Amino acid sequence: MKNPKNLQAIGDWVRKNRPDLVGYLPMAETNDAMLLLLTVGFEAGRQFQCEHPQWPLDRADLYLS
Repeated sequence: MKNPKNLQAIGDWVRKNRPDLVGYLPMAETNDAMLLLLTVGFEAGRQFQCEHPQWPLDRADLYLS
């Protein structure tokens, strides 16, 4: 079964931005709870970016604190 497009995008993002986490990607394909967390977080991030298009994404201190 082919991965849904949002899971493919998550994998692409992890490979580009967090290569240290690539080893966890297979877990997402076999663990329903992990898949749910990944896709919900991904979609929540997309919604946030859509609602706040001017938000400075390079300023993690604004949203991770």
